[in-house]
Amino acid sequence: MTYKYSLPSEDVNDESALISEIYFTSGDKVKKSDLIYLFETTKTTVEVESRHNGYILYNCLVVIN
Repeated sequence: MTYKYSLPSEDVNDESALISEIYFTSGDKVKKSDLIYLFETTKTTVEVESRHNGYILYNCLVVIN
């Protein structure tokens, strides 16, 4: 089973956020409550935890302006 993690909407005024830390690489094993990544908005910094035991698979689109 695959679970998707999206960037939480912490501030409706922000159109984007910066993922400032990524704690695992693709293929790494994670446990429930492990910190996966950290992101920053203009008003806050948020740590995102794994909701399940499993493995990391990065499948993302990078947009460069």
